[in-house]
Amino acid sequence: MPAESPESDQVKNARASLQLAFSVLGQVGLLTMGVIIVALVGGLWLDRLLSTKPLFTVLLMLASFPISYYIIYRIALNAVGRIKPAASQPPRAKEEMQSDDNSSA
Repeated sequence: MPAESPESDQVKNARASLQLAFSVLGQVGLLTMGVIIVALVGGLWLDRLLSTKPLFTVLLMLASFPISYYIIYRIALNAVGRIKPAASQPPRAKEEMQSDDNSSA
């Protein structure tokens, strides 16, 4: 029986990328649903308390969209910060990119 070879770096990187992607998807989905549910329940509660049938429900639901977009933005920034640069990229390419950035500024 042949001995199993250790996973290649490419397979490890692919697995880590998938784990990060599913983590981000789960966070975005759960937090978005949480914001929407809180807005809906809060709006219904305020409407019942103040006898203003659809007013606060509609306002809080509309306010939940920019809040959800901000949460998605922050989660995406956090995920981008956790991405590890490819080890196969030669250091020369990084220097060229920095020199291009400096010349355009």
